Amino acid sequence: MPDAPAESEAKMQVGMRKVLMATLYGAGGAFFNYRPVFLASVVSVQQMGQMVFIGSVLTTFTNPIISAVADSLRAQRALMLLSAGGQALCQLAMLMPGLGYRGLLILVSLHKLVGEHAFPILDSSTVASCGDLYGPIRQYGAIGFGVAALGGGALISALGSPNARANYIMCFGAASVMQLISLPMLARLDYTALQRKPPAEGGADSGEAGGVSAMLGLLGSPKILFFMVIVFFSGFQGSLIDTFLNVHLGNEGASGLLMGVARFLTCAAEVPFFRIAPKVLKTLGVSGSLAAGQLAYLLRFLCYDNLVTIASLGPWGLWAVLPVELLHGLTFAVNW
Repeated sequence: MPDAPAESEAKMQVGMRKVLMATLYGAGGAFFNYRPVFLASVVSVQQMGQMVFIGSVLTTFTNPIISAVADSLRAQRALMLLSAGGQALCQLAMLMPGLGYRGLLILVSLHKLVGEHAFPILDSSTVASCGDLYGPIRQYGAIGFGVAALGGGALISALGSPNARANYIMCFGAASVMQLISLPMLARLDYTALQRKPPAEGGADSGEAGGVSAMLGLLGSPKILFFMVIVFFSGFQGSLIDTFLNVHLGNEGASGLLMGVARFLTCAAEVPFFRIAPKVLKTLGVSGSLAAGQLAYLLRFLCYDNLVTIASLGPWGLWAVLPVELLHGLTFAVNW
């Protein structure tokens, strides 16, 4: 007979992961989608780009070290709590008046430093614990992000100009509330599947040296190098869209509602693509799927570059950006 308490606990863990996907990714939708427009209302676009760049360079070196320490100490739970709580505090602090470039640079960098760990740990622990259920669970993150982004855009439009600093209190506040209410569930979440270490091949003494030699061997593989180049360019292109698309739309006169609807559609496109991703991978293979994702990125940037021209061709105006956002299903969900 199945162990009833264990089965009940497993179901509760799956339920908590669905809720956490919705709340943590929802917080991202309420905050990350509008952070660039908020920053551009306080500092120049060039300074905003510098903030994002400096934060990314900083975490490129620090995050692997922090993650390695957390793994060695089996402290994923503590890191998740620090990540969610730290993000919430940084988001609220950004709304303080008179910060200027330096103050915002510190907060943006600190937010990235503490916040980069939540999503990878949540995703990887879900894969380790739930296996094939990851896709159906992960779609709650896409739904949460999209709904929060849509709600945030509607709030900004209702409150007035997208460039008014005070309009972001509700968005950033909502993001912080979602992260703070996630803390009890993050404390209760089971991380044991993530903490299990596979046995080292070749005996107990081959661990670290074997890992280094295996890594060097991987770097010598053309397929691995190709994969790393694709990952780099995907991250580069995704960062450009996340950082500057809404700023571009705002400069052309788009409302907060349009920004929210556009982001909602990007997330809506993720849901079916997450479901069909295994079939796409089986049909096209890994290389074919990555190539399709890069082609979709190319189409997106061509459309963004000619958006004003496309908008002038009919009554749809800047709302012409919406069909383009459906390509996010290929550029993100399948490649993910």
